[in-house]
Amino acid sequence: MAWTAPRDWNTGEIETAAIFNTHIRDNLNYLKGNAGAVEISDTLQATRLGVGVAPSASYVAYFKQGNSPMRLELSTSAVNWLELRSTSVDATNKWALRIRDIAEGDFDIYDMTAGAPRMYINSAGNVGIGNTSPQGRLHGYDTISGFMHWKFDGVDGTARTVIPDGAGDVVYVISGTYVVRASDGTRSAGALGAIAPSVSTNIYDPGGAGTNVLQFQVAANGSVTVQRTAGSLTYKVALWLLWM
Repeated sequence: MAWTAPRDWNTGEIETAAIFNTHIRDNLNYLKGNAGAVEISDTLQATRLGVGVAPSASYVAYFKQGNSPMRLELSTSAVNWLELRSTSVDATNKWALRIRDIAEGDFDIYDMTAGAPRMYINSAGNVGIGNTSPQGRLHGYDTISGFMHWKFDGVDGTARTVIPDGAGDVVYVISGTYVVRASDGTRSAGALGAIAPSVSTNIYDPGGAGTNVLQFQVAANGSVTVQRTAGSLTYKVALWLLWM
């Protein structure tokens, strides 16, 4: 196709579609502004931008400076994510920031080398370190131990259960501290000693009378239960737990 002879453009001229389209009919790619956004005109490249390197099919943007490329990728797999990813040639230094399961709004920092998330934030705002099922506001897990900050507003006769490691593995021993505020205004705080599975301890029982009791129990499978076992009060409970 022959190139269209260029026309003269006048200062302040309003460019209509008829004028503009005449001069892009030669299959030229161009940038255009639309309500403050910049778009790429080519249909095949409309969602991709390459800087220093040609973009691949699923990338939103791909930036490369020497041997340290970065790419912004939109996954087309069954589990959707938007990913800012290092694609360095150094195989020991690959990381990604990912918004996973876009409808749910989960976010993680992903170790591409190990193929595992290192920090995970779910849609409830809970933060997991070493796991993707945080049971409390902050929940860390490693191969032999873990920790958690757990809270609940309104503990009553219904058991509130937490699985410390997120998978139900056996817990050998658990300890920690607690703060409790009862609905009658009284409060309590203290330490949880080394508690083995299948053992319970009362973390609120004024005077040991057994009238109003809030119990902390470790089940045989390692899960933890907080429950009112006597009385009618409700409780605000905050726990810091450490287990092995």
